[in-house]
Amino acid sequence: MKKHKKLGTFFLTLGVCSILILSMVSTSLAKNPKVAPRVSITSPQNGAKIYEDSLDVIVDFGPKEKGKGNVRTIKLKLDAKSVATHDNPAQIKEGTHTFKLDITDLPDDKHTLQAFAYQAEERAMLEGSSEIVTFTFTSIARQIAKIEGSLISGSWEDLTMAAETLKEIGKPAVPKLLIAFKDPSKNEILRKMYLEILAAIKDSSAVGPLIEVLQSSTETEFVRAEVAFALGEIGDRAATQALIQSLSDESKQIRTSAALGLGYIGNTDAVPPLIEKLSDSSADVRIGVIRALGLLNDPRAIEPLMDLLNDESETIACAAILALGFLKDNRAVDPLLNILQTGTTEKQIRAIESLGEIGDPRAVEPLIAFLENEDEYLVMESGSALAKIKDQRAAEPIRMAIERVTDEFIKTELKEAYKTLTGEEYQE
Repeated sequence: MKKHKKLGTFFLTLGVCSILILSMVSTSLAKNPKVAPRVSITSPQNGAKIYEDSLDVIVDFGPKEKGKGNVRTIKLKLDAKSVATHDNPAQIKEGTHTFKLDITDLPDDKHTLQAFAYQAEERAMLEGSSEIVTFTFTSIARQIAKIEGSLISGSWEDLTMAAETLKEIGKPAVPKLLIAFKDPSKNEILRKMYLEILAAIKDSSAVGPLIEVLQSSTETEFVRAEVAFALGEIGDRAATQALIQSLSDESKQIRTSAALGLGYIGNTDAVPPLIEKLSDSSADVRIGVIRALGLLNDPRAIEPLMDLLNDESETIACAAILALGFLKDNRAVDPLLNILQTGTTEKQIRAIESLGEIGDPRAVEPLIAFLENEDEYLVMESGSALAKIKDQRAAEPIRMAIERVTDEFIKTELKEAYKTLTGEEYQE
């Protein structure tokens, strides 16, 4: 009997303990439920364009319900292949982790990223997964190397494609392009190509480093001259003073490029020093200065340019004639009309072009008279100029010139001038 009592007490105690254990387990599960955690990739954004050879992937993780469940392991997959794993310390419920990936050897193409988070060991199947993030990778370093390789191999198609890719990348490519360009061990033609890409990108961050090269005493004349021109193409006014200083460089090549660069930048602070250089000892520099003054379109240049219309160098005179056309100032009309009567054929052609650009009606009758000239090229240029002036008095004379000229190309150009002037197709 006592034995049965003891057995009963034992089983009762065992039952109570079991209930207590189950209760404790239940409480533990309630506090730390075995569920898959949440996980997401916060950087890079979906659709991002990546250019550097290293990539930081930021993963955010935590329980699906705040405070419930730890996150033990984070795994990252690139193009569906596991590339990195991170194990959290014990009792970590939420946070972020940054994976630093070396993607140097990754092909230039679209790629995918996906993150996974585990509350327990991976085999426990308590796995949370992020949305797939897609990014496009283009290696700047690889494109720069491709330009060099293509130049050596003579593959101009590959070279052009790499250059265009770098231009499309734009500002992110500037630091590496500057490093490549400033390397004195590189071929000068290759450096010029890098410089042309920098000029096309037109990012102001390149201006300071390029000015350093322009003012360097160890750089070659060729490179410095190319830099002066490129600074103009970039168009940042911050380069103005450096280019003005370069107008006094001992190299005529650098002085010429500096003048043109100032014209492209468009800062009229450069007009007075450019006017001073109209008397430069080099004809090339003077032509560069004349073109720059035309581009700057400042009325202070009118008189100095008109003084050059009878220069002993026809090349200088023609450059001045064209620059006056850019300036579109009516003060130049009478001197240009005089050139129609007294100038050489080359000067007459340039004067006709500039009169068309200026658009003053005083030029209409003299240009109509040139439609009967024996030189059909002068006839063509006169028709084009009259079309720009848009004075309808020229319509019938242009029509008659079309019937009179024999050169088919010139006939076609005159027909185009007639259409521009009248808004109608020429009828045979």
